Amino acid sequence: MSVNGTLKQSPDGKLLGDAVSRLVKQVGADTMLKNARRDHAEFAWIPSGDSCAYCSMIASAGWRPATNRTVQGDHAEHIHANCQCEFVIRFSKDLDVAGYEPDKLREEYNCAEGNTSREKINSMRRQQYAEENDNGPDFYTGANGKTLLAAYKEWIGDNKMKETLESCDLEEARAVIRSDFRKKSFIGDGDTASIRRFEIETGLKCGRNGGDHYQKVKDLVRQIERTLLKDIPERDKLVLRERLQKLREASGDGV
Repeated sequence: MSVNGTLKQSPDGKLLGDAVSRLVKQVGADTMLKNARRDHAEFAWIPSGDSCAYCSMIASAGWRPATNRTVQGDHAEHIHANCQCEFVIRFSKDLDVAGYEPDKLREEYNCAEGNTSREKINSMRRQQYAEENDNGPDFYTGANGKTLLAAYKEWIGDNKMKETLESCDLEEARAVIRSDFRKKSFIGDGDTASIRRFEIETGLKCGRNGGDHYQKVKDLVRQIERTLLKDIPERDKLVLRERLQKLREASGDGV
């Protein structure tokens, strides 16, 4: 069907090679994924070259176990003509692909304008087009190598998750910190309070599925309040009280 459709669009056959190449790549990728499911491996869609916005969105999902739920039907049908991205399989979490940063891709997707996946992808496409034609938005790169729209450059900070974790003695307190911070976020301190302030001031939504961090702020406030009622080391209490204050200030409604 794809070949016949291509011949209708291009009777001279000039586009036929691209169509056949895409179909071959799709079949090969589907076979690889089915084998990964059989062998209980993990898979990821790895962007390569000037990957399109849709491929970047898929790549942001990171490594996932190949199961009947995650690999079903024609899972590789999104592969388009001239696509240089590819599925990669791994059998150990110790293995990774150099340069593959799904957390960064996820943050870029979450911070794209729009409330739905379609709107966000279209926004990313417009941004890519503008960049390629030298009339796109100005970007700023911080000292840590992270890049953000120049209009938001003051938000680029240093993630303080590691040092905050080291300030706590109790595992229960450290669990709260791990919930509060996004390990690879470069917005502010990388914590929920910084991300929520960013959302309020820019109007962007950085949560999953086009949502924001309002509910997460409320949940963390309750979690910290419950933890502070327990008999925990004073050093941990000081850290959690500081987190609680920042979350309340960032909530937008004083929760």
